[in-house]
Amino acid sequence: MNLQTNTIESIMLIGIEETTKNENEINGKGKIPKLVQTFYSEMLSKISNRYENHILSVYTDYESDENGYYTYFIGAKVKDLSCIPEGMVGRTIPSSRYAIITSAIGKIPDIVINEWTQIWLDDDLKKKRSYSTDFELYDQRCSNVDYAQVDIYIAIKD
Repeated sequence: MNLQTNTIESIMLIGIEETTKNENEINGKGKIPKLVQTFYSEMLSKISNRYENHILSVYTDYESDENGYYTYFIGAKVKDLSCIPEGMVGRTIPSSRYAIITSAIGKIPDIVINEWTQIWLDDDLKKKRSYSTDFELYDQRCSNVDYAQVDIYIAIKD
């Protein structure tokens, strides 16, 4: 996998989260699809200080690696965390070095699942991963879910 890397400054988000693991998500016992649906249908409109209209899906608090439990968080970029609506949480993605992987153009969630599958199979990337905080960036390229493109940011060791 040919990797572009960059140091990203911290990003503040407001959203909702759940603890899950990939085995459950793959076997149909996952929490992510329902959480995403709830976020877009009930929560997003309540976030008043968002900017850039970017949505991030964040993977953090890793128990171990891609086989353990982690926290999945979906949220909107905000200017500050001073006004967190009821039922939501604020999170800050820490400044870190990231490998940035751009998906193929296609249908969400298929393009995202395909990229994560490739990430999990890449032994070189696996050795570089810090398993701290990874995220997917959903921006204007995702306005049509059938013809979208997503950037996946994988935290790597310095």
